[in-house]
Amino acid sequence: MRITELSNELSSDIDTFDSQGIVRILAQVDQQLFTGWREFPSVNELQPKIERLVARIVSKFDEGSVNVVFSGCGTSGRIAWLCARNFNRIVKELKTPALEVNFKYLVSGDDEALLISKELPEDDARLGAKQLQSAMEGSCHTIFVGITCGLSAPYVGGQIEFAIKNPDCTTVLIGFNPVELARDVAVEGWDRTCRQVFSELADLEKTCHKDKNFVLNPIVGPEAITGSSRMKGGSMTKILLETVFIRSLQKYSNIQFGTVPEILTKFETAYQAATRPVADISKLIDISAKALRSKGHLYYLGSKSFGLVALMDASEMVDTYGCRIDEVRAFVQEGWDCFDNNEGSLSEVGDLFRLSLQDFEKEIIPKLTKNDTVILVNMRVAEAAPVLKTLEATEVNLGTICVASKNMDSSKWFKGNARITRYCCAEVDLECSEFFPDVPFLAELATKFVLNSITTAANVLKGSVFGNSMINLTVSNNKLFHRSAGIVHDLSGAPLEDCSTLLLKSIYSTDVLSPELLNKPLSQHIEVATPQSNIVPVAALLGIGRTIQEAQSLLQDSSTAVSLGEVFRQARARSKAP
Repeated sequence: MRITELSNELSSDIDTFDSQGIVRILAQVDQQLFTGWREFPSVNELQPKIERLVARIVSKFDEGSVNVVFSGCGTSGRIAWLCARNFNRIVKELKTPALEVNFKYLVSGDDEALLISKELPEDDARLGAKQLQSAMEGSCHTIFVGITCGLSAPYVGGQIEFAIKNPDCTTVLIGFNPVELARDVAVEGWDRTCRQVFSELADLEKTCHKDKNFVLNPIVGPEAITGSSRMKGGSMTKILLETVFIRSLQKYSNIQFGTVPEILTKFETAYQAATRPVADISKLIDISAKALRSKGHLYYLGSKSFGLVALMDASEMVDTYGCRIDEVRAFVQEGWDCFDNNEGSLSEVGDLFRLSLQDFEKEIIPKLTKNDTVILVNMRVAEAAPVLKTLEATEVNLGTICVASKNMDSSKWFKGNARITRYCCAEVDLECSEFFPDVPFLAELATKFVLNSITTAANVLKGSVFGNSMINLTVSNNKLFHRSAGIVHDLSGAPLEDCSTLLLKSIYSTDVLSPELLNKPLSQHIEVATPQSNIVPVAALLGIGRTIQEAQSLLQDSSTAVSLGEVFRQARARSKAP
């Protein structure tokens, strides 16, 4: 099995711990970002290759007009967007006429996928190649970075296949499995597999083409929640992109950031700072878990890129844990004005795309109840003043996350306000300076670690995790279908070859599958499955001998105090009883 799909031994019983215990486990697992996992190469062992890539990038920057294109699906695509946004702002601030660089991003599902899950386009290799071809236009050279944490996304595979054939393109693949463990499953509409294409790139890297083709795949180990690559996978993607291009842009800045090891050390310092305030982060987790267990909501309010990091964290809840689509949301003070995204404002698309602080005041505050939690993410009092004044009069649970001393006045305001009693705060002191004064790379990463801990632990405490497996993920593409089959196997003990059939029975709510259903292509099954919840729990219950009606009744009849994990635990115990 691929490493990114394995269970991490450090978190195998994470669902038995309280919030502080969960935070400590997540910190232990995240440490593998820097120490590596078992005997496999860590990011530190890739330093010579990173320096070689930097030399290639700088040489192309010196030659003339360059497009840098970051591309990915889901979390990888959102990191691609955030990094492209940040580096364009840096290039603008550098004011170096000779530096003709334009950073672009591609995300499967286009800009709507920055906020909501649109997983099916991940399976479209031809679409990926077509979009990359368009993004490459208008420059002398393209540096393409394809990101797929598990080396499993055909959308990126199609782009890599296109890029390595183009003489005016430097091709970089980022992922966290050995290439020989890349996904080797056929998908509709593509005559190759990810493993075939990525192996071709790796072979080119070993030949005379090594200065044009690069594979950056440090092995960071399995995720704390099995397969949840939004966590370590997303963090290492951000670290790698920023390390490579901070180092590349150093030549054009009057600030010296040091070598690759020195840059990586700063990122590790941000991780250490983010994992230090265990007790305070745990309090934020407790009020967040309370909201989710009571069918309330968790709302993040942030400013600038901190609001965008919060938005990324919130966007991952539906697919990962089966949360309601409005259960965890983020609002950004500046709204779409700070996105710098390809399509501009999407506020007319629907309620979920109205995300400014004004939208929160207008649409959410009037509906807040004591079951809701609101957490300010690195916001100064001056930025949040109108909302803070209104929140004083509500019954919501309030919290703040403050990273770096300049943002800590909101915590002081809360502490000094006698009218607010339902409040907690986590303060993170980075103890080191940023690379660029206007782009807080280190504080963004620290914020990501804290937010990932909050939403992961809250969902564990809610009961959406069994052992360390997510048990209510959305079955919305080829990869997630096969991942779900593996989870059903792990939960129920049913033979792996039978678990795809159990999933189909759950998707179509039937104990008997007709030949017509069995003969449909997988893409059609996924279309039916995407809007549904509880597909995996029902399939797992089928795997221990329940009927469809019994499985659905068990889940439907459980009270809000009984988690999905507890329902399954009790059902499995009864199935083993004599």
